[in-house]
Amino acid sequence: MRFTIIICAVLVAYLTPGCKKQEYLYRDISSRIWLGLRTSSTNPNPFTDSAVTTFMLKPATAESDTLYIAANLTGKPAAIDLPFVLEVVKDSSNVSPADYTLGATIMPANSFVAMIPVIVKKNVPGLNLKKERAKLVFRFVPNEYFLNEQPNRNMFRLAWFDFLARPNSWSYIELFVGPFSQARYRFIIDVLGETQFDRYRGNLNLQLAVQASLRKALKDYNEDPANAGRPEGWPYLNDDGTPLTF
Repeated sequence: MRFTIIICAVLVAYLTPGCKKQEYLYRDISSRIWLGLRTSSTNPNPFTDSAVTTFMLKPATAESDTLYIAANLTGKPAAIDLPFVLEVVKDSSNVSPADYTLGATIMPANSFVAMIPVIVKKNVPGLNLKKERAKLVFRFVPNEYFLNEQPNRNMFRLAWFDFLARPNSWSYIELFVGPFSQARYRFIIDVLGETQFDRYRGNLNLQLAVQASLRKALKDYNEDPANAGRPEGWPYLNDDGTPLTF
């Protein structure tokens, strides 16, 4: 009888709802973390393993910005928060721990995704972000809660700088607005407020419309004497010092 009572007590301790031991006991040990972000269900490459920002598009007073690492779970989510590990890939990074702050790497309870904030600084000693990129690469490292990594999905890349870089979607408008330049991109941002051009892909009407809109805006700028003395030039100048055209 005594042994029967002891066995029952142990079973109650493990099977009582809300008991932390139960959550660890029934955690799916095949669960794994993979890094990346689903960007589109129609894009030929619907995932990205990187995040990029430029301080050129931030207020001049901004001294930092926040990027996010997308961590995803395959397997059964736990009913409690579980920590996971990210380590810096030093050979692919050119910044020091003083140049960024990594947020808590936690997979929330009952969740399949965690967005981990990384605060990055505008001033990186040893780098001229007006001309080069700060690069920071993280790799997922298995731990006691997530024992496996998913091949080819175990790294996430961050980059930040203080100039305008050519977006991949520029190719969708290049035939109608001209080759990429920082001045041309800045003019488009100022006029249209757009930094990405995916919506123009394969849409001739939109492509012609944006060309016409930019040509008119540039004409209006160049005909307004109030723009004399502006740093953009009057007429508006391209990167090489020649008048900008569309």
